[in-house]
Amino acid sequence: MAVDKNNHIWVLQRPSSNVKDDLGLDEKVSMCCTSAPSGAGIRWPGQPGQIVGGPGNGYEWPATEHSIFVDQIGDVWITGNGAKDRQAIKFTNDGKFILEIGHPSAAAMDNADSTMLERPAGIEVDERLMRSTSATDT
Repeated sequence: MAVDKNNHIWVLQRPSSNVKDDLGLDEKVSMCCTSAPSGAGIRWPGQPGQIVGGPGNGYEWPATEHSIFVDQIGDVWITGNGAKDRQAIKFTNDGKFILEIGHPSAAAMDNADSTMLERPAGIEVDERLMRSTSATDT
């Protein structure tokens, strides 16, 4: 979850990690059968937001969604932490793709390679410099 400067709450859904009970496939647990899409933004109070992200043209969506961050100007950043996830993706808050840093790869990570991230666990943006940094799982 992330909260933007207008107190809108953004929630990143991880449908690929849902188990049988999450999907409601066990009638004893639930009656529903589908998961929410990735990257759903929910605006407070209770107003549905724009869907941001999910697989699309021009960028490579992470295999396992991990974090969501909204910067000071309202852009939405998404990262993944799957075995091949090596990217962070940036969108406007109405869903327009802006930037992808890195790309998915099964190759072993080389710390000297500045073209990819290593399973980024989150994003922080230095608002004064408008420069992003990433925390990684390794």
